[in-house]
Amino acid sequence: MSQVCFGGLFNAFPMQKNATFAAALDRFMLYVRQAGLWGYWEDMAFIYAVRAEYAMVFLDTYPVEPLNMEFFNTAWIVFVAGIPICCVVYVLEHIWYRWQRRQSRQRQLSCQCPVHGE
Repeated sequence: MSQVCFGGLFNAFPMQKNATFAAALDRFMLYVRQAGLWGYWEDMAFIYAVRAEYAMVFLDTYPVEPLNMEFFNTAWIVFVAGIPICCVVYVLEHIWYRWQRRQSRQRQLSCQCPVHGE
């Protein structure tokens, strides 16, 4: 409820470019946050909304289960299969790079023709 009341409404205060009260407003907002008034106002807004029946409190009755290793099966499969695949791809890229570099050197050497007459 507090995000509904305070979430996106006051992201910016419209004011003139050279407003004389801009520094005072900035200080006020800082003091309100530091003093904890903003949190208090959010809590009170929620309490008033519940009392006025604008908001309802839903209890979470879903049972909490502790995590076990079955939850991580997919992550382990990706990890165990992914690391060797990454290593193979890296080695293939390295071999490909060296092959291309060797080919370009051979082309450069084959294009260098000796000049006749010297």
